[in-house]
Amino acid sequence: MDNKDLLGEIAKMIEPLSAEIQEIKNNQLKTDMIIENEIQTNIKLIAEGHMGIVEKLEKMEYDLGDIKETVAVLKVLSVKK
Repeated sequence: MDNKDLLGEIAKMIEPLSAEIQEIKNNQLKTDMIIENEIQTNIKLIAEGHMGIVEKLEKMEYDLGDIKETVAVLKVLSVKK
């Protein structure tokens, strides 16, 4: 087998590998698009929802402090009667 035939055989072996590499690149591109369009959007939605919950919790803690103060005042007033 001469060098030309050997190179031809090598080229035949490399060709399917090139196709597989291209398929891997295409799959990677699809995965990147899914991450960018779906996963990142979902993460943003979760983060926004989390911030709303944190704000509600902070308001509830403030309201709870007011309620505790009111109860304490009412206890003092009821003892004075």
